[in-house]
Amino acid sequence: NLVGELVLGRNQLNQLASVDEASVFAKPVQHLNRVTTDLQEAVMRTRMQPIGTAWSKMPRLVRDLAQSSGKTIALEMHGQDTELDRQILQAISDPLTHMVRNSADHGIESPEARRFAGKPERGVIQLNAFHEGGHVILEITDDGAGIDVERVRQKAVERGLVKADALSNLTEAQILRFVFEPGFSTAERITNVSGRGVGMDVVRSSIEKIGGTVELLSKKGKGSTIRIKIPLTLAIVSALLVGVANEVFAIPQIGVIELVRVTEEQRGKIEVLHGSRYFRLRDSLLPLVSLTSTLKLAAIDECADYNIIVCQLGAARFGLTVDEVFDTQEIVVKPVGRLVKHLTAYAGCTILGDGRVIMILDTTGVANASLDLTTDARAVDALVKANDKEDRATLQRESVLLFDGGYEVMQAVPLSLIARLEEIPSADIAFAGGRFLVEYRGGLLPLVPVNPAMDMRAKVMRPVLVFSDGDRSMGLAVEEIHDIVEEQLRFEGHGHRTGVLGVCTIAGRISEIIDSDHYVRQAHPKWVVAQDVKEFQKLTHGTQDKAA
Repeated sequence: NLVGELVLGRNQLNQLASVDEASVFAKPVQHLNRVTTDLQEAVMRTRMQPIGTAWSKMPRLVRDLAQSSGKTIALEMHGQDTELDRQILQAISDPLTHMVRNSADHGIESPEARRFAGKPERGVIQLNAFHEGGHVILEITDDGAGIDVERVRQKAVERGLVKADALSNLTEAQILRFVFEPGFSTAERITNVSGRGVGMDVVRSSIEKIGGTVELLSKKGKGSTIRIKIPLTLAIVSALLVGVANEVFAIPQIGVIELVRVTEEQRGKIEVLHGSRYFRLRDSLLPLVSLTSTLKLAAIDECADYNIIVCQLGAARFGLTVDEVFDTQEIVVKPVGRLVKHLTAYAGCTILGDGRVIMILDTTGVANASLDLTTDARAVDALVKANDKEDRATLQRESVLLFDGGYEVMQAVPLSLIARLEEIPSADIAFAGGRFLVEYRGGLLPLVPVNPAMDMRAKVMRPVLVFSDGDRSMGLAVEEIHDIVEEQLRFEGHGHRTGVLGVCTIAGRISEIIDSDHYVRQAHPKWVVAQDVKEFQKLTHGTQDKAA
């Protein structure tokens, strides 16, 4: 709490210093800003606790359930040392318990059924936790019977969640989302553990309440995986400040994918379907939510341009239309008063540097109040059905290497294309015949800087990505290697510079996917592009194939 108050004070001083940048207080305020940030990070680390503390009760829980049901179940836990803010740890404790009970009771089959299916008698439930792009990923996996998608279809129609003639437009992932609807259950028997249709909707709402998302993956006869993505902390968050009807609101950046400005000339990209508005964003339709209408604010004169905040809600995306977009700030989350706690559109409130109190929006609550995301998904699928195959291919997970190339944004390359990562002494790099060379493994390795403006001798050790194809190799010189991450690559823009395939959001940061073919041909003009490079370019870039 004291650190939160310090951050509020820091924000107020920053606000005052920004009015007069030439003030004698500008440098002291900058120093205070840095010290406050360091102190904040140190204190936040003390709030972190290993997730293993929440898992400690799971072995006994699974053992008791196995004994009462006559099953043999093994529990495997990985990543117990992954740390979370204790506030989040408390919030996910009950949802985790429910999902593990569900896996043991309904996921894992009886020993007889497993023998009949050709499986070992002992079923396995896995708990896995790891960090990914500023979030913590939790996975609960079982090797049980999985979920019968056809059964989910039937139940969804019976309960009136979807019309039978609309089912053909739904993907398997969209059908599985019905499992999180209140009262939904495919269980053929009700036990004292599960099967009543209560629980999974509570799990979803509990996770979304702390800014997380839940994704269900399942294959009949093979098992199921529940993937939870949650923020590291809730006390102090980075937020985007927006203006709506002369009011200012904060939107937590954890759920913001990108910002889009629609000019008056681009208004034709906004389409109306069943009374709802959609924006055509890169050949897909994005349902739009007007914050003015949702919050029942007095509308001001319509601006010539639209500002759209693209938000992620589970596997679905939607756009919030606002009047103005200001800047981002670190804000201290304060609870809302009891008189407005029932309003699901708000996640809390905060105090700005100028002393104003503003509301923090809960994008999940805003979306649920304005959209039927299942219906919207059907509408989108029907309108862009021709692009579905390409879109699903785009969402395949790919391991990529993130590096700094000396540009304004991070750069990335598929890990499968890299043979080795090296650090080469700059003193060993020579320039001859119009190119950089270095002795490497008994031969000469041509080096190509990823940025033509790079000073190859500015660093004592130069990071190099080595590409190989048979007996040929070349090195791509970079400024710094950052991380290896696994992401679902969705291109959000084309490359506007030679050597760039396109732009993606990777680990929460805008990153450029480089065209490795462009660089290897600088080293070896006759180097034929390997087949896996061609396949990757087709996978991530649709019809644009830059291979020769």
